[in-house]
Amino acid sequence: LKMITETAVRTQAQGVIILHNHPNGEPKPSSEDIDMTRKIYYNLMLNNIYLIDHLIITKDEKNYYSFANNDILDGFGKDYVKLVGQKLEIKNARPPYCADKI
Repeated sequence: LKMITETAVRTQAQGVIILHNHPNGEPKPSSEDIDMTRKIYYNLMLNNIYLIDHLIITKDEKNYYSFANNDILDGFGKDYVKLVGQKLEIKNARPPYCADKI
């Protein structure tokens, strides 16, 4: 979490895509995956950086999970606004990216 945020800030990133693998072949995120993604999302947002997507990949290149394509990140954004009590004011707050186009 700290390394991701520090690297994004140091490199002046406006957006970040993270990924990790599930060697068992099941791309569905665990509750720990969701919790960690939420923490990363909030930390990046506090630094005015957008989490574009979090991908979970498997050995089968066609078998993956995209948090963006499954609207998980949009839910985090709504929760963030409630917690912080402000509007999201990030340039291009919702980039037109999705895992299918990357």
